[in-house]
Amino acid sequence: MRRSLVQALQSRALDRYVLDHASKDRPILGICLGMQLLTNSSREDGYTSGLGLIPGDVMPIGGETSWHIGWNTVENVKGDPLFSLTADQAFYFNHSYIYQGPPEFQVCETRATHPFASAIRRNKIVGVQFHPEKSQTAGRLLFRHLLNGLSNG
Repeated sequence: MRRSLVQALQSRALDRYVLDHASKDRPILGICLGMQLLTNSSREDGYTSGLGLIPGDVMPIGGETSWHIGWNTVENVKGDPLFSLTADQAFYFNHSYIYQGPPEFQVCETRATHPFASAIRRNKIVGVQFHPEKSQTAGRLLFRHLLNGLSNG
């Protein structure tokens, strides 16, 4: 996660706002960099602390490919009801860092050059590595499903 984002949140006390929101068991959805911010730390731009809401760290993709850009499917590996609509749906990705953390928080997986967590969750805190807002019909349906599920759950 970019150090400048963390600094911007802290300078406006938005980090405390998000942490307070989480402590009250209110829904939080992080998209791409927002998902990465939910974790303990990131190695992007050097070591940067995250909000620590979902245990794990953000590391470079590594290997032959340092970026994952384009359309790919998302497999609901935990059978999480919030992601029941992801089967056979393609979502748009654009990232070079991935979540690495305890398996119990990894609810969806995507296979590019190697599998990685594409959605993480801890109670009402959800992060997705892909961009639902750029994923056309699949993204719109997922947003609706997530918002309803997190609001009513």
